[in-house]
Amino acid sequence: MPNTTSLNLLSPVSGNIIPLTKVNDPVFSQELMGKGFGVEPDKNKIFAPVSGIVAYVAGTLHAFGITTADGAEVLVHMGINTVELSGAPFTLNISVGQSITAGQEVGSMDIQKIKNSGRPTTVVVAITNTEDYLKDIKVEISKKNATETAALVTPKIVKPKEKPNISYSQIATEIIKNVGGKENIKSLIHCITRLRFYLKDESLANDKAIRSIPKVIDIAHGAGQYQVVIGQEVTNIYNEIIKQIGTDFANKPIKNDSTKHFTFTQEMKKGLSSFLSVLTESIAPLVGILGGAGVFKGILAILVQFNIMNKASVTYLLLNSIPKGVFYFIPVLLGYTAAKKLHSNPIILAVVGAILVYFSTVATYLPLPTILTNYASSIFPIIFAAWIAKPLEKLLKKTIPKILQTMFLSIIEIIILLLIITVIAGPIILVASYKLADGVDIVYNWNPGFIGLLVDGFYQFLITMGLHWIVIPVALNDLATNGHSYLNALLSITMVAQGGAVLALAIKTHDKTVRNKTFKASVSAFCGITESALYGFILKHKRIFVLSNIGSGIGGLICGLLHVNNYALTGSLVGILSFVDPNVGINTNFLNAIIAHLSTLLITFVLVYFWGTQKKSNDQR
Repeated sequence: MPNTTSLNLLSPVSGNIIPLTKVNDPVFSQELMGKGFGVEPDKNKIFAPVSGIVAYVAGTLHAFGITTADGAEVLVHMGINTVELSGAPFTLNISVGQSITAGQEVGSMDIQKIKNSGRPTTVVVAITNTEDYLKDIKVEISKKNATETAALVTPKIVKPKEKPNISYSQIATEIIKNVGGKENIKSLIHCITRLRFYLKDESLANDKAIRSIPKVIDIAHGAGQYQVVIGQEVTNIYNEIIKQIGTDFANKPIKNDSTKHFTFTQEMKKGLSSFLSVLTESIAPLVGILGGAGVFKGILAILVQFNIMNKASVTYLLLNSIPKGVFYFIPVLLGYTAAKKLHSNPIILAVVGAILVYFSTVATYLPLPTILTNYASSIFPIIFAAWIAKPLEKLLKKTIPKILQTMFLSIIEIIILLLIITVIAGPIILVASYKLADGVDIVYNWNPGFIGLLVDGFYQFLITMGLHWIVIPVALNDLATNGHSYLNALLSITMVAQGGAVLALAIKTHDKTVRNKTFKASVSAFCGITESALYGFILKHKRIFVLSNIGSGIGGLICGLLHVNNYALTGSLVGILSFVDPNVGINTNFLNAIIAHLSTLLITFVLVYFWGTQKKSNDQR
């Protein structure tokens, strides 16, 4: 909406600024397209004259439009009658809906090609909603370099319009419509920040329309899912969508065409992908509570270290039961969430998890190695139990007479599941879990600095593909089996790097709207959720994406060289206390974690601030 703040129109190209009335085109010279100015260019590079959202890009690339935060609609038209050249002299690296900054390079025009065609090369900048927006414009008639101020615009004073109150229900309706309707949806799940659709035909989804829906940050494709990135309000929107399409679509198992022939390799890949999907989506609801419990564990360690609390006191024992209980009874929690994901009985699986934990306490009297009976805090055995529970339940319902099912079905299912886990699959899975944790440590200890550089330099690429959740179970398994995770320490560094990148954008920009959004995105990243930063800003600027990953990689190198260890499934700045050793309190590991995180923040901030955007801009400092 227009306000009384002046708007600087930058020259989009180097050359002589001329009055719009001197442009060799009656439509522009008579200001039928609005007031503005012309530029007789002497260089090819084109820059954004204002900050805002790209509202229009011509199919022939000879023109584009930007809508500013206060409502100005600015058109940049390259050459006169150049639409007839079918885009040959032009390149544009922007797209509709993209957020751009004043002075940002957006493409180029080949001046010589336009001259060879016999057409004027004049670049026109016009405010197309002059009547509604513009009160006055002062054009500086002189030679200007690109991104220097060419005109000062004074907007009209208008009464601010109230922002429309868009409900979650309306957002849900728009999303359903633009993914192809209810009939195109197979199933819908969600993680901390994303709606994850399984669609029958992804080509029916309208990416552009979905990106324009309020609360939607971006679209991503990965793991066979159509992912709508929402942010922290994803649960509210998910619940509204399920209300409209029906609970049958919530976590609905995906059935493949039984007539389709798969090779053994394809079946293996399909099974692995499905298992990883169940695993990650079962863990997702628990990440918050596990992270919070880990931080609380660090706080208790500090209180004991500084003699504020005694380990033998009733208060400590009570408070310490919170993080201990959460991690100890992970099989119970995972049994419930995995069963809901697989549409088996969540109560039965929670009971199986509880029995496995109890079995671990009494199995010390058995002549078996502890590694084969330690189900407390484990994650993979109960996931496997949930995996086989559904077909087992179907088989039992066919076998047991209906009159007896109420009394005996559940207990028989529990007994069979326990026998399968404790006698057949469980010991093998437990050994594999320990080997996986040992393998992670072996790879890490081979060269911690290089591994840190590699993991943190490329982890954000996994996020863009929606595959980052595959790494989380590995880190959780580390914590469950060893009580610590070098891998999770590295993942924490990547979050700080993304937060540092958008923090640099927030401090550099003069656009209050952009600054507010980037500050919020940085805070979100420092709290462990990077999607708002990544999709809202970083991915829209290739240079910033590269620089943020360079900063992340350097931070990972530092983290690895310092052998920083993590003791809970959390990280970033908000989870810094999860680097406190719960056995000894604050030590060199915690201090090294602070060094690694602050170094990452500083390095990424400096890289993006000085090299992430164009230096010459009236909208940046």
